[in-house]
Parts: sequence; structure tokens; C-alpha cells
Amino acid sequence: MARYNRVKINDTYLTTTGLAGGTLCRVRILNLIMMRIAPRNVEPDLDGGQHVQFGDFRDFEIPMTVESKSKTDLDALIAEINEVEEDGSFHNIVIEGDTGNFDVDCALVKIGNEGTFSNGVINRIELVFKVDTMNEYVAPGP
Repeated sequence: MARYNRVKINDTYLTTTGLAGGTLCRVRILNLIMMRIAPRNVEPDLDGGQHVQFGDFRDFEIPMTVESKSKTDLDALIAEINEVEEDGSFHNIVIEGDTGNFDVDCALVKIGNEGTFSNGVINRIELVFKVDTMNEYVAPGP
């Protein structure tokens, strides 16, 4: 049983290093279990593929609280968020954990911090994303 969810926002993992192999940051995600009960709709893509869309969850907000992130990793995450925001694209978020595995495309609603920096680490970051599309989750390869 995993202790925390593994979360990837765009290409950055919410770990102590920002990489897949880093120690997981504690990430609290509210309402995640509700995303497991929505009916699925399979929609064709323009390129001939398909994606799974949960119509009931478009505009559903996913609030996350990230504990203990270094200033360097926070700066990298913010730079990546800014890049996606400037492109006008959606953020791809992958969540893996005991509550379920999810792959969603979202718009950023809010980013902020309630905590303070101490020894180069911020103790709490608040992120809120709004779901646009629920993609079919594909487990990472070996």
C-alpha cells in the first residue's frame, strides 16, 4: 500500500527532486474518490485514436495541497506551469495511488502558498485545477 499519491504535473513529479525516482512529497487531494464513480464516454480523436471522457467531471475542481517542496523544485514547477499557461494549453496531471489512477487535462485555477520557506523548503503549496478531459490512464512501462 502506497503511503502517498504519486503526482505528475506536466513533466514534473511532485517528489523531493521533481523526478520520478525522488521521494514522494505528501500531496493531499480532496474529492479524488468521486472521480472513480463517473460513467465513461469513449470519444474519437481527430487523429483516429480515442480517449475516455467523463462528461460529469468537466469543470470538476481538483484541489491539491503539496507539503515540503524545495525552492529549486518549486521554481521549476512554476516555470513549467507558466510555459503551459503562455501556450494556452491544458496541464496534464497524472495521479497514481490507492484511491485510483487518473490522467486528466486541466486548467489551472489557483496556485498559492499558506506556508513559509525555512531552510530552502516551503511547507505548503496550494494548487487547484479544473478538469477539462479525463484521459484513459495508462500505467508506465517497466
